[in-house]
Amino acid sequence: MSMDNYDVTIIGSGPGGYRAAVLAALRGKRTAIIERKTWGGTCLNRGCVPKKDWHETAKWIEQSRHFQKRGVVGLALRGNMALAWQHQHDVVETVRGSYLDYLKRLGIHLYDGTGSFLDARRIAVEGVGGVVEIHTETSIIATGSTPSLPRGIVPAAGKVLTSDMLYDNGVPHGDRVILVGGGVIGTEFAYIFTQLGKQVEWLVHATPLAHTRYSPQAKDTL
Repeated sequence: MSMDNYDVTIIGSGPGGYRAAVLAALRGKRTAIIERKTWGGTCLNRGCVPKKDWHETAKWIEQSRHFQKRGVVGLALRGNMALAWQHQHDVVETVRGSYLDYLKRLGIHLYDGTGSFLDARRIAVEGVGGVVEIHTETSIIATGSTPSLPRGIVPAAGKVLTSDMLYDNGVPHGDRVILVGGGVIGTEFAYIFTQLGKQVEWLVHATPLAHTRYSPQAKDTL
């Protein structure tokens, strides 16, 4: 087993881990970052970046319905979720490439694998090529979060999806979507899915919106 030495080691490459690694490297620290899944974490791959790309597409479609009032006439635009999924996927790939390039140019060492603490200053990284041991003066844990499912709900590919599965595996067939969750992300998804041509049934854990059919006209009042 090889032994590598660092001033700072970060577990997790999402926004928190990425920022910590960059700041440490810019201050002259010998820095390493460990990622067991996809570089960039949830925000880049299954959160902020792809969702904002979809939201921008949805806004274009909604705004096109008002073109005629401004004297812009022609065929009406409609959403295609499969094509929109491919677009956000391409955007994410581009951003991830830039992200990794910057880390490497700063001299940050990247480890693909699962990090486990052996003690306060030793971390074992288990990857495809075996186990590497890291000695570090300081460690930062930035492992992020995972989707939370209602009790009794089990994910099923192409049928019952978490947001991770939606962004990782593509859009399932069918026009009707039941969306569970009435927070900010649920509200955005209800708007996006509707603009992209899906029929949305929206289930929200609150009395006024316990079971409502989403419509674009309602978005400003929800």
